[in-house]
Amino acid sequence: MGLAFIAMTGIVKGQEYYHAFGLQANLGLSSVKSDLISESNVVFVPGVIYKASLAFEINRDMNFAISAYPFLGMMGSLNSQQGASAGTSIGAELPILGEVYFGDLDDPCFFVGAGINFSTIRSTYGSSTVVGPQIEVGGQFEFRDQIIGARLAYTYGLNGKSEDPTISVSNNMVNVGIFYPIGL
Repeated sequence: MGLAFIAMTGIVKGQEYYHAFGLQANLGLSSVKSDLISESNVVFVPGVIYKASLAFEINRDMNFAISAYPFLGMMGSLNSQQGASAGTSIGAELPILGEVYFGDLDDPCFFVGAGINFSTIRSTYGSSTVVGPQIEVGGQFEFRDQIIGARLAYTYGLNGKSEDPTISVSNNMVNVGIFYPIGL
């Protein structure tokens, strides 16, 4: 084990901490199917994310990062006839991913990642809790002399399975977000 660590120190040239703030939309996808019922539910929650990454330079054109994207969101709607709240959705999420950046994190680049996600959405229209593996794809692009990032992620829910073999339960999550790196 110690020999592998010593070998890795020659491959990894440096480490840096990066962070960003952004906006994200979470879509909770849940379904219950059996011989008698088939019910699907999609819950949408917009919110804010904070991106925290510890990056390790592998070479000039490739970096590896451990990143977290904590999310907190809320959406409410009003019933115009009654003047009262017609529905509210709230959501929270904490994905932790290993990411490979094809380029430098300070510049435009492309990245892919995989890890674990813990998320929940609660709504008057339905609820979804998803715990499972997450995969992502994204990139950072130059826009008006600033770096802007975008990501698309999918979480396959391992939770919420039915003990009854005649009932199929599925909970999944899709995330679409943009972020602005701070301090680049």
